[in-house]
Amino acid sequence: MFVSLRNFKIAMISVVTGDREIHLDDEVDAYGGDVARLERLKKATGLSRRTVVSEGITAVDLAEKAVRRLERESNLDVGSVDACFFVTQTPDHFQPGNAAILHGRLKMKKSVACWDVNLGCSGWVYGLVQAGALIQSGVFRKVMLVAGDTLSRQVDPADRTTVPLFGDAASVTILEQDEGREFTAVLGTDGEGASAIRVPAGGFRVPFSEAGEFQDAEGNPRREEYLFMDGGEVFKFTLREVPAALDELLEKANLEKNQVDYYFFHQANAYILSNLRRRMKVEAEKVPDVTLGRYGNLSSASIPAVICETLRKDRENPSQGDSLKAVLGGFGVGLSWATALTDLQGIDCLDVVTFGND
Repeated sequence: MFVSLRNFKIAMISVVTGDREIHLDDEVDAYGGDVARLERLKKATGLSRRTVVSEGITAVDLAEKAVRRLERESNLDVGSVDACFFVTQTPDHFQPGNAAILHGRLKMKKSVACWDVNLGCSGWVYGLVQAGALIQSGVFRKVMLVAGDTLSRQVDPADRTTVPLFGDAASVTILEQDEGREFTAVLGTDGEGASAIRVPAGGFRVPFSEAGEFQDAEGNPRREEYLFMDGGEVFKFTLREVPAALDELLEKANLEKNQVDYYFFHQANAYILSNLRRRMKVEAEKVPDVTLGRYGNLSSASIPAVICETLRKDRENPSQGDSLKAVLGGFGVGLSWATALTDLQGIDCLDVVTFGND
């Protein structure tokens, strides 16, 4: 689906990651002491360390810290926000939603509309579309979009295919009215592939009390209460759908690929990013991957994080020229994808910080 919106901008972003830093080199025993295997894994994925939360810290905790930083460093007035919604797949509770909990902690106005969105790695871009449409309609003037997960607490400690991948983080993005600015996106879903990324148990079809074991494609035992990912299927899905969505997006915008300043993709792993870049024939310097080796795969917070890490110096030198054309590409659970094109000129990006060092 092609979506064309206007009259809003991404004004500011803050990202807070988990408080514990884990280095893959320290986990060599989990790989049978095979250092060579560990080095191959690091080279293929680009993942050498990750930041995860300590016990008791949730996505709401990370999000609250991210908002407080915007209040201190970007002069955000929470009282001016009209709506807050929270994109997450690791909520504090089934009920109430994370957005309502955050609303209470921030003591926001009772007139603020709050809701949660159940999406993963494509969720931030989907959230931008949802927030932008509501701003364009005139319903809201300023929206707080929160996107984040604590997936490290949802992976099987014995599953070495997923444990090294995921870090924890929450991002807070403020969108507000801006006359004339354009935003276009291509959204899609392949629900027939939904089983490629899933947590089988924990809902009402298979409650935790009924969770058991199953075998993956390689015959490895897996527990149903933990995250399962078919890496091969996800890789094929990404290369099949994302380049096609990008081509459609740029064709509708009448832009050549070299006219885009940055391609900010979900930071899944280095192998997927490098193959995406080659498939699209885009220069490496236009596809940043500066967060992978520091924080891991941050799910729905990964695109905001890589934007902040790439553009944070603009706080010291705010001149970005007349425009800063950026493609934003998320893909993952669903299976779903969302690729957007917008102008990030003037955006206020805070440094990514760890929880407790904010």
